[in-house]
Amino acid sequence: MSTPASPVFTPHQRNTAAAVFARLFPADDGRPGATEIGVIDYLEQQLIGYERDSAQTYRTGLDRLDWCARQQYQQPFAHCLPAQQDALLTALEKGTLANFAFPEQTAFMSLLVRHMREGLFSDPIYGGNRDKLGWKTLEHPGVWLENSAEEMLAREPITKGGVIQSLQDLSDMDFPRPDGAPAIPAGFDPDRGLVPPQGSADVILIGMGAMNSVIAPLLAEAGLNVVGLEAGPYRSRQDFFPDELGQCFSGRARMGPKFNREVPRWRRNEGEPTQPMTFSLGRMVNGVGGSVYHYGAWLRRFHPHHFRARSRVRENGWEHVLPTNSTLADWPISYADLEPYYSRLEWEIGISGVNHQPPVPRSRDLPMPPLLPFRMGEVFQEATTGMGLNPYPVPAGVNSVPYGGRPATTYSSWICGFGTFDDSMWHPAAACIPKALDTGNLDLKTHCRVIRILTDDAGHARGVEYADPAGNIHVQEGRCIILGTYTWENIRLLLLSRDDRHPGGLGHNQGQVGRNIMSKMFAHVLAKFPDHVFNRHCAFASQSLILDDFLREDFHAAEHGFLGGGTISAEPQYLPLAISREVPPPHVGRWGAAYKQHLLEWQHLGVLRIQPDTLSYTNNFVDLDPHYRDRSGLGLPLLRVTYDLRDNEHRMSAWMEDKCEEILLAMGGQAPWRGPRFTGVGSCHDLGGIRMGEDAASSAVDPNLEVHDTPGLFVFSGATFPSVPGINPTLTMMAMCVRATEDIILRLQRNQI
Repeated sequence: MSTPASPVFTPHQRNTAAAVFARLFPADDGRPGATEIGVIDYLEQQLIGYERDSAQTYRTGLDRLDWCARQQYQQPFAHCLPAQQDALLTALEKGTLANFAFPEQTAFMSLLVRHMREGLFSDPIYGGNRDKLGWKTLEHPGVWLENSAEEMLAREPITKGGVIQSLQDLSDMDFPRPDGAPAIPAGFDPDRGLVPPQGSADVILIGMGAMNSVIAPLLAEAGLNVVGLEAGPYRSRQDFFPDELGQCFSGRARMGPKFNREVPRWRRNEGEPTQPMTFSLGRMVNGVGGSVYHYGAWLRRFHPHHFRARSRVRENGWEHVLPTNSTLADWPISYADLEPYYSRLEWEIGISGVNHQPPVPRSRDLPMPPLLPFRMGEVFQEATTGMGLNPYPVPAGVNSVPYGGRPATTYSSWICGFGTFDDSMWHPAAACIPKALDTGNLDLKTHCRVIRILTDDAGHARGVEYADPAGNIHVQEGRCIILGTYTWENIRLLLLSRDDRHPGGLGHNQGQVGRNIMSKMFAHVLAKFPDHVFNRHCAFASQSLILDDFLREDFHAAEHGFLGGGTISAEPQYLPLAISREVPPPHVGRWGAAYKQHLLEWQHLGVLRIQPDTLSYTNNFVDLDPHYRDRSGLGLPLLRVTYDLRDNEHRMSAWMEDKCEEILLAMGGQAPWRGPRFTGVGSCHDLGGIRMGEDAASSAVDPNLEVHDTPGLFVFSGATFPSVPGINPTLTMMAMCVRATEDIILRLQRNQI
């Protein structure tokens, strides 16, 4: 039988590739393997499209692998016995093959494994998963946009009657809004970005992500003239669809094209070479409203003691545990300062949850009951309650009942990470921006990228330089500038905005921008549950159950030899690619027959995730990379992130992993195993770098988020956090930004800015 013509490979290379994937995921016992499922077809489509830059890597790698087969076994790789092929692939994974530079071998093997998984389990629109055979092999029903309470608690596998759905099956669905309202407000003009500036503004908002979207109506309703500049679009509801490979933040994250063109470089320690940043949770979204349509909607309060992290160490006599190079600091604001804003936002957003957890002072109960339970959460709750712990449903910005003009959720497992199809999740692009536009005081310009922040001769912020959708450069002047992009871009814009008064960048006259960076590493522990079927694919991440017991004030971590704690969570939402990427037990590799058998048992797999505290250190920092530039067309320097998981965090993670093992065993799990602790330097919880504080010598912004050395410039971001507890930061970020906005409005009205 002749080899099909290939747009990428010679016939011999294609034969080699086919033989490789046939060993990575072999056919057995009547179940199809990579060949039957169409992994090679998937690969070829990607290598002439999205991943064309990897085509030469493949050709070279396959030729070298074949050369090694001829040297060792005197025949081409495709003609070797299966055991011989496995031996060659094992050597490739270890980096021990001849004629292959290290670490090119291990990198090539990782590329092969990634493409195997994507070809098997991504949606068939990408050319693999032929006839949905990958999903059929897993017995995963694919894309379903609704699950019932009974399905989420079922003890037998939920297969949707054997019907497996893909995007093509949903192609006739327009995902209309339930209330018939337009997806984009009538007050928005998508061509407004092409209009040059029309005079000076009271406030310029750089980035219209979550923070600036939330505060935009406050400024506009106060009668201020506001210009909002957003690098992304105003996305319609039809932009959000359930595509795990292309859409999800853990995949290609195509909703963040700007972010993907400027991914920072990373190294563990100063003086080492850099590599592209790696990610744990995923990448950010570009567009009005930011990334909150794609997250798990966990909206949690910090506890009062989290604002006194440094004082707590001193008061408890824990100085001997604090690493000498840690820069741990107190916040210049307190829980009491933020509590009214926490309560206000919980009701404006609409948060589902329970009122007795966490046990912190609150002036108002949550507006909605918690989301419905799921099977693994029930088992987790029973086990942890029996251990004297306090599990509870995570507070989530998703409707458990109709609220705020939005319906109750349909409990699709394809909500978090993609955008919601049922309008049950709160999103500032839909909830906040229309209010600001209705005032007539918000001039919202999309596809406009701010390049530099400008100052006057006195060093006061006076405006911004930005590129419009056509590439034309403009200057927008304003009295007050609020920088509200994501942590990495906030830091980069400050460092790029150099002038005579700020030779190192704005906010950096005391060398503080880029210092005190903190990124969370989400370690996890897994176990098999032969006696349980969890049906984690029938629920979504906002339904998670969590433990705060190990980050509360009465948890004295220093007694265990470390500072910090963390949240332990039991989370649902198990999609096909996620199943394939889960860390297998130590005796199972990431490919081959044993790996395939492991995947087939996914319904019996339970995992607990650790969201940790993390300290700031002098040797974890960010600066501009002297060698690498972004792919934006402007060629601006990328950030260089110097960051590693330090000893204190290793000790804390080890202790938390031990605790997770205890819980999994109490749940009925067997032989628990641990995933990696360093899960990616980029985590979606990247915080610090523009620290908030009273003293300009040790911080970059003041308690009201104004840059110390640049009056009139404010930073609304988690980059201003002085410390990071193991709690999702979004609600605290919004609370401190709303608080600061009220001060800005008063000062502008009094001409004090």
